[in-house]
Amino acid sequence: MPNTESIQVKADNFAYITFKMQASMHETDKKFYGAESTVQRICSCVLACANGSEELLKSAKNGILDAFNRLKKEENLPILSYDTISHILKNIDKESQRRHR
Repeated sequence: MPNTESIQVKADNFAYITFKMQASMHETDKKFYGAESTVQRICSCVLACANGSEELLKSAKNGILDAFNRLKKEENLPILSYDTISHILKNIDKESQRRHR
């Protein structure tokens, strides 16, 4: 099983690339780079990597936030990216709450 630092770095890298592509390509391919598809890609990857571990899921969430905040400082992101990160965080929080039941 990956350690928390490892999954945070991997989630950061994957989210950074995914958000960067969404920001630059969303007008070209609205379906693939739309919020719903991007949320699904990132959440599926993170949940698979966390493999049921609450600690890993939290670290992955931190990596996603780090990536988004870094990219936000580097370029002017479209509103779509802000909607996407909001949905990602909600989905991760829902999954975390579901696991605590």
